[in-house]
Amino acid sequence: MFINAIQKAQPLFKDFSKVDSNDEAKKLALANPIFSWHTKYLIYRRKKMVIFTHDASTLTVILSDINAKNRKHLEEKFQAQLSEIWQNIGITKDSFDKYIKAAGDWKIGPTISRSQIGHLTDVGSILELYLNDRETDPVWLSNKLSQLPRGLDPGKYVAGGEISQIMRSDNFKWQKPVISKAKEIDMSELQRIHDELLQLNVQIKNDLFTTDLDEVDHRIKKFQKLNNELIASFIDSIQDDYSEKMLKSYQKSLELYLNEYLAHRYITVFNREAAAVGEMYLHGSSISEVKRIQRSMSKLYKFLLDTKLVDANFAKEMKRAMKEEVEVIEMNMW
Repeated sequence: MFINAIQKAQPLFKDFSKVDSNDEAKKLALANPIFSWHTKYLIYRRKKMVIFTHDASTLTVILSDINAKNRKHLEEKFQAQLSEIWQNIGITKDSFDKYIKAAGDWKIGPTISRSQIGHLTDVGSILELYLNDRETDPVWLSNKLSQLPRGLDPGKYVAGGEISQIMRSDNFKWQKPVISKAKEIDMSELQRIHDELLQLNVQIKNDLFTTDLDEVDHRIKKFQKLNNELIASFIDSIQDDYSEKMLKSYQKSLELYLNEYLAHRYITVFNREAAAVGEMYLHGSSISEVKRIQRSMSKLYKFLLDTKLVDANFAKEMKRAMKEEVEVIEMNMW
């Protein structure tokens, strides 16, 4: 059974075996959400309350008063609490025993999914509300939180009433991870975009002060077209690594910065001037938006480094410069 702990909670599980490889464990856990849980803890009256949320259903286990002395018993406490929840739902003890046997001993690793972390955070927030109302019984809390509906995939929700269907004995089988083919990057196409951007940059520098407004507009559109092709290649390369929401965020931030700021100044991502993300704040962007641009640009430079369109020193310098731009803004805000 995979127990995917947020970083802050990992010391609680130091008495248990860790996964051998984070990457391999992540693939296996994603292929077998029925045998995977995410966990964190809250502090209530100076004592730890540990939250476990099931990756495949709404099952939630709450353990209270966990400390350095009793943390070595976490697994047995978890099983005892889970067994009680199952009985309350109406699932047989025989089915529970089969689940524990099929799942195997705990293997502790880091979190593996942003959506699972989001659900864990939501459950933690609701738990705090119950605690504020002095509802502190872990069995009651576990049963109550297990009935909360949750989203799994975009547009797909699962309710507490579906637990017995999800946790059927015939589902207790380990699945092999789906081996996805690595995205094939068209290097010749990327090289063309790189070369045309640099050529365009040089051509404009040789005739920078044109008064022909149509020519200015034509130049900007050329930059934007090449930028969009570069962004599309980047987004395609990380398609399987991030949620649809995150991909759209990266794309939106890059289109804003590359097309609405850099292109109008005839700057490419291969120019050092592209590190001036702080200028967006001076042009009306919020600090949150500037940070999103900085993060998106950092991801883009990693892609450019991986595809050898920039060297390691340039990528490192650009990331550092962009980070400093954000830090300067934050310092001046105080």
